[in-house]
Amino acid sequence: MNLKVSYAFLMSTIICSCTNYQAESFSSNSIDVYTAESNIASQIGVASFSANNPEQNSIFCRGVSKSVYLPNKTTFVKYIEEALTETLINAKRYAKDSKNQLRGKIELVDFNTTAGRWHIKGIFNINNSLPVTIDGKYDFPSAWDNDAACQNAASALNQAVSRFIHDVVINPELSKAIQDAA
Repeated sequence: MNLKVSYAFLMSTIICSCTNYQAESFSSNSIDVYTAESNIASQIGVASFSANNPEQNSIFCRGVSKSVYLPNKTTFVKYIEEALTETLINAKRYAKDSKNQLRGKIELVDFNTTAGRWHIKGIFNINNSLPVTIDGKYDFPSAWDNDAACQNAASALNQAVSRFIHDVVINPELSKAIQDAA
């Protein structure tokens, strides 16, 4: 019996001798705010985003029994929606009850620590305009060490989402749809 308990303790220590990695809370930066001010002609709202995997709040990292989580285990779709809303608010381009609503469906959020790359893909439209796919790949430093690679992925999420939002707000088809709807 004592041997079984010791073996179980040893295995649980080996398998889960870790903590998960947590990404930082999103904070819009001045470049994204300026970009939104410059590329979005009028105030818009942000409708609740949908997702292929709406409950996803972590991504398993490198087979080391660790995952990358968002703050408060927020879902990726909610994190991206709130980040975009924050950027629009700071750019003074957000109006919750605007007749022009940005809709989004997040199709993919994933990373590859070997390549050092976040991959975020979503489909967006304003009101009933034609949908526009934003498919972004955002690099971050890789590492041979599992802990370092996973921590790098967690640390890079904020920047990857910032760059994804940048790609959304500079998209000429979405900008035109906003202008046409105004």
